[in-house]
Amino acid sequence: MTDAVHDLINPWTDVVEAGRKYQAVDHDPLLVTLRTMIRSNTGGTTPGATRDADRSIMNLEALTTWERITGDVRTLTRRHTKDRPNPLLGYAIRTLAGTLDALWASHQITEPDYLHAIRRGKAWRAMIWGLLHKPREKELTEPCPYCEQAKAVTATGEIQAALVAYYQQGVTPTAQCRACGTMWVGEGQLVILGEMIGATLDTDTLHEMGVNV
Repeated sequence: MTDAVHDLINPWTDVVEAGRKYQAVDHDPLLVTLRTMIRSNTGGTTPGATRDADRSIMNLEALTTWERITGDVRTLTRRHTKDRPNPLLGYAIRTLAGTLDALWASHQITEPDYLHAIRRGKAWRAMIWGLLHKPREKELTEPCPYCEQAKAVTATGEIQAALVAYYQQGVTPTAQCRACGTMWVGEGQLVILGEMIGATLDTDTLHEMGVNV
């Protein structure tokens, strides 16, 4: 489980695009980042804290995420150990992960229980990552190459472009036709979609669709 929660409690490095080059960027543990997001808008002692009335949706989401992770850690700790969880969340996660790994190595925890804990650890990372990297949406004006529809009508009667691409950092980019439901998954298929609809996609547009060129 330690691997599943590594980025939560340890500094980590991300590779980002800078112009035509890639460079490594060091980051604080994700829990530290999450805590900073909360304190920046909840009137804490962090410089720049704002009044309650000025809290942003993102920071309320961060607080909810923190509380959900805390609840999960308490539940897992009480279920698999006799100890009370450390009041400091980072230490509680580190202790829980080490304990569960030791129990697994000594055959004192079932495989379903151990895998469940690993999935929860990965889910905590995904929740924080989702706050830091909101999904991006790119509508395409060309008609779908399969149903030939350029527009689609939503359940509420709103008219939207039929083709739309979705991208979130760290997640496989996809595109979908809202009219017929056809999907394209991955960079290769998005490039093929561009060729099928005869779209002239410049580098910036491809980047918006999640395609690295």
